[in-house]
Amino acid sequence: MTDIRSIGTSTKFCCVIGNPIEHSLSPAIHNAGYAELGLDFVYVANRVTDVKSCLAGMRALENFRGMSIT
Repeated sequence: MTDIRSIGTSTKFCCVIGNPIEHSLSPAIHNAGYAELGLDFVYVANRVTDVKSCLAGMRALENFRGMSIT
């Protein structure tokens, strides 16, 4: 069963980017840690082919907090 948390406008988010990305365990690992600590964070995986544009977009997002690259 999947544990669904509420994600709102104050939720901070981090991500892992790469291509391919489907194999990454980072979202499961990080989200388990956030839940255990009671943090209003979410970690997602994103397939990215244009890193320069990705970085520009992330910098523009107020709630973005960090990124890993695989």
